[in-house]
Amino acid sequence: FHFHAAAAYSASSSGSVADLADYTLSDETSKYFRANEMVLNSEGQLEEISRPIGCNDVGMVVWKCKALTQEYPTGRYFILVANDVTHIGGSFSPDEDEVYEKA
Repeated sequence: FHFHAAAAYSASSSGSVADLADYTLSDETSKYFRANEMVLNSEGQLEEISRPIGCNDVGMVVWKCKALTQEYPTGRYFILVANDVTHIGGSFSPDEDEVYEKA
């Protein structure tokens, strides 16, 4: 759940970015929002994975998210896509394009 851990950490902590790897969400937050990172597998399809922060080898990062709201009490899924500007200066290549297209 890298994405929501990062968002919650930046919103609620005065610690350093180095502390982020050890940051975990409260059970209360996890009840309402979850995000699983997705990467392209060997067949070129997106699949959910769990890996440490900063291990991506493509500058496009994708999460499958589920949020529980008053309108969707059983949850609603959505895909979140972000460009990782720390990966090769945020440049786009065919690899980033393929990840974005699949998402």
